[in-house]
Amino acid sequence: MYSKFDFRSISIIIPALNEADNLSKLLPYLKSITKNSDISSEIIVVDAKDSTDNLESICTQENITYIRCGHNGRSYQLCQGGQATQSDILYFVHADTTPPTTFVDDILEALKSGNQAGCFAYRFRNATPILLKINSWFTQFQTFFTGGGDQGLFIIKDVYEQLGGFAQECTFMEDFQLYKAIKSNDIPFTIVQNKAIVSNRKYKSNGYLKVQIVQGILLWGFYRGFSADRLQRIYRRLL
Repeated sequence: MYSKFDFRSISIIIPALNEADNLSKLLPYLKSITKNSDISSEIIVVDAKDSTDNLESICTQENITYIRCGHNGRSYQLCQGGQATQSDILYFVHADTTPPTTFVDDILEALKSGNQAGCFAYRFRNATPILLKINSWFTQFQTFFTGGGDQGLFIIKDVYEQLGGFAQECTFMEDFQLYKAIKSNDIPFTIVQNKAIVSNRKYKSNGYLKVQIVQGILLWGFYRGFSADRLQRIYRRLL
């Protein structure tokens, strides 16, 4: 168990699948923030087995740790990233998410306040439809929808390991699975109110209302105990 002042390092772990365009902007942004933080930091990009872009060369240029995952599936990437570091704090973030400029301090403050894990509220980049604004407003609170990967997840590494981390065999909704484990084990959890900025690309390509409905169906199935494979089949059929 950590005391309130034992945190000396943080690892930012980013799973990717053909995300060179997004990461060419995100990585310099993260480096500019972490270089001035009070604790040591590293950024780890875990690329999917089937990625076909030039992400490795971008990471090399930025002096970022690059890992090519041996399997397809984000759960494998997240697990591999978590295993690749000994940092006190793990922060898992999507390649198309921009954390707030205060994210390191926000995480430290949250953990030093007694929490052992948390995520960020968010707003959408270029969010015009009212549904997206409603969606992002709810991310300030712990609700039925809390735990999605867009919110990111920060967690004390010892706690992450005690929970077993992300389940590699969980081929879908692995982020909600870990959040469920956090809540089931009464791990103190918080939502940071300084908002991250997330992409609305899946809404643009599939329609705003349709995505909201499908997400609701998937979460209903998840909490009813549907298997990850069954949930993935539903997702592919509907989107």
